[in-house]
Amino acid sequence: MKLIHPDHERLYPLPGVAVPAHRPVDIDGSNTGFQRLRSLRIYRFPAGVPVDGHAEDDEVFLILTEGTATVQIGISEADPASVGTFTLSAFHAHGDRPSVAYLPPHAVYRLTPHTIADVAYARATTPHQRETAVFSTRRHSAKEGRGVLLDQRNHAHLLGLLLAEIVAGREDLELDLRGGVAPGAELLVHIQSENPIASASLQTSNGDTLPIHSWDTVALAPNETATLRIPPRTDLLTLTVFAE
Repeated sequence: MKLIHPDHERLYPLPGVAVPAHRPVDIDGSNTGFQRLRSLRIYRFPAGVPVDGHAEDDEVFLILTEGTATVQIGISEADPASVGTFTLSAFHAHGDRPSVAYLPPHAVYRLTPHTIADVAYARATTPHQRETAVFSTRRHSAKEGRGVLLDQRNHAHLLGLLLAEIVAGREDLELDLRGGVAPGAELLVHIQSENPIASASLQTSNGDTLPIHSWDTVALAPNETATLRIPPRTDLLTLTVFAE
């Protein structure tokens, strides 16, 4: 297990964009050692500035974690909106609204934020083609525990995605961080909270206990497990991506 901290000062230059974007989460095989789950990166884009991108040889989940944006998806740079144009909103902000786009290998896109937008990209390299798709989250009514907002593990070839809201009540809450994902999957769990997380921790399978904070990401190799311990009256959002 590895605990990977963010760097909110990290900048990344974007082609055709005058101002570099912040990239606080920048995780790939160099710090996970994974073979199938290629990367998870989260950018903060300014409002109103189009961002052009390419799936390259990967299948990609594009996830709005904050804000709202329009994404045009195409099958070639000559026709970047040939598949369609979709509006995506942060996955925790609204129920029953699109929050996630799936891009197959070689797809192109143009993303235009309506507001300051945090956008996560999860990638796995595959030669297999799947249809472009957009997925909506749903609200849940659970007052405590893990409420699943989106569980998508059937559409992509290698990638799976689990978005959840975790609510601790009057007592400490302990959750298996793998969350029902197959033991053999490579897995990244990104954790965010609107408020500082006091005394939250990870307990590893070998008995170590590590403090965890908002914007940290946990990497679990196949057959690794970890327990997330959350103090009372704490709300968290988790973005879990995995490759089986």
